[in-house]
Amino acid sequence: MNSLYNRGKTIELHVGDALQVMKSAPSASVDRVVTSPPQWGLRDYGTAPAFGDTSGFRADAA
Repeated sequence: MNSLYNRGKTIELHVGDALQVMKSAPSASVDRVVTSPPQWGLRDYGTAPAFGDTSGFRADAA
């Protein structure tokens, strides 16, 4: 499976199963992996949606 979704001058975006995509990536070539769990939207935590709310974001968290 070709997971390449988009390629820019300094970035490649891949779509697919995170484990499978990572297995196909060259060693030391990945700076960041962003995933979305399959249960997204299936739970209600009793809070209002916080889309765009970055108040709890820590830029130094790695």
